[in-house]
Amino acid sequence: MGATLRIVTKQQIVTALAVAAAACLAACARSQVDPHTLCSEEGPESTTALILDTSDPLASHQIAALERFTESLVKQTRRPDGSLQPSENYVAKGHLLVVYELPRAGDPGGTPQEVFRMCNPGSPEDRGPVAGFTEGEVAVMVRWSHFTKAMRSAFPDSVTRSSAPTSPIIETLRYVRNREFPGPVEIASSKRSGGAIIIISDLLQNTDLLSHYRGPLPPAKGLPQSLALNLSGIEIGVRYLRSQRDRHLQTSEHFAWWRKFLAEAGGPMTRTPESW
Repeated sequence: MGATLRIVTKQQIVTALAVAAAACLAACARSQVDPHTLCSEEGPESTTALILDTSDPLASHQIAALERFTESLVKQTRRPDGSLQPSENYVAKGHLLVVYELPRAGDPGGTPQEVFRMCNPGSPEDRGPVAGFTEGEVAVMVRWSHFTKAMRSAFPDSVTRSSAPTSPIIETLRYVRNREFPGPVEIASSKRSGGAIIIISDLLQNTDLLSHYRGPLPPAKGLPQSLALNLSGIEIGVRYLRSQRDRHLQTSEHFAWWRKFLAEAGGPMTRTPESW
């Protein structure tokens, strides 16, 4: 009888410890989430910023490429061992995805247009053992559905509107870098990733200050101070939108100019560029 009582007592202790451990994990993992951005109260772990140049409408094959690219931002494939393999462009759970367009025609302030801002809340496949204690499967699926739906709906109007008279690509890059990312010193001293900027553009800069439509390309180094930027610590990716109309301008020398310009700014193309 006494032995039986001791066994029951041990089981109760083990159960109590398990419940306490689960409660501890839940308390440690619990954090407030912004209902609009789905980012935690501590802020995003890193940022991926897309700059979408819609100064000219996209061709049908470019729209298809953009759709595939958009899918890659949230795509993971299952390895043979059951683990998940994220795509090169994958925006990880807890990371912020923000999308900007170049300033719209007629905008007197010339301010780039933010069209999307949201953290990846994590797909149902991302749930780890800790999340199992703190998040219901339905809640995870709802957040994931909201995130992916909002992301995909951010683009349709952008890719079909008419041509704009200017293309301030460098100015937009400078604006996004300064607004969305910490300074170079902070990035260098932080243990977190500096983030990434992906430019989807024909790369034909066209403003009064600098235009790739006028004469030979200027030196990539020593541009006016208003075009200076520091991309140190930030990964850079490029999707080069090829234009039949401007093929005489979009030469290998033109792409090399951008490679040099970005490298001089401390942000060489660390991600494999693609032409669309």
